[in-house]
Amino acid sequence: MTIMGPSGCGKTSLLYQLSGIETASTGEIEYKGRSLSEMTDKQLTALRLTEMGFVFQHSHLLKKS
Repeated sequence: MTIMGPSGCGKTSLLYQLSGIETASTGEIEYKGRSLSEMTDKQLTALRLTEMGFVFQHSHLLKKS
């Protein structure tokens, strides 16, 4: 999946909600028939670990030299 759009249009917010990092203020998000809002933090972490991958714009994994 690719999500593209201009700065500030909600791409990051959408991805965070689809992955359960953030909770949607309205509506319901389901993944494979399960509501993300009913999953525990542990279940959401396992879901992201096994079913999703992220490439963040600012990864901060390596120190700048």
